[in-house]
Amino acid sequence: MKNVIKFWSLAVVVALIAGFASCKKDDDKKDPSIEGKWQLVDAALTDECNSKSYTEFASGGKYRKVNACQDPIVITDGTWKKNGSKLTIKLDNGNTQTPTIDILTEEKLVLSEATLESTITTTYKRVVE
Repeated sequence: MKNVIKFWSLAVVVALIAGFASCKKDDDKKDPSIEGKWQLVDAALTDECNSKSYTEFASGGKYRKVNACQDPIVITDGTWKKNGSKLTIKLDNGNTQTPTIDILTEEKLVLSEATLESTITTTYKRVVE
């Protein structure tokens, strides 16, 4: 009888440990990464040059914006750094941009930046390669 009780006690303990170990918390989910290529989303911009234009936040803090709608194509390089919802983009030409990340999902990025006249909001979709 003692062996049966020990067996069932051990089985219950093992089942409880396995149950707790297999539970995942919602808090364990990682925030989506801004790293990758992003294409401007705008219904008016549907031509081929816009489909070849993109903004890239590469690993290591490298930034690149490719504007294929100008002739010749304009490439702007720099660096980027994310701190919470604040983004700092330092361009190689000496300019600095500091947009706020309003939305960041695996598929969508929305940035806003205040100017003297208004706030500019820009929406991007992730480029899947």
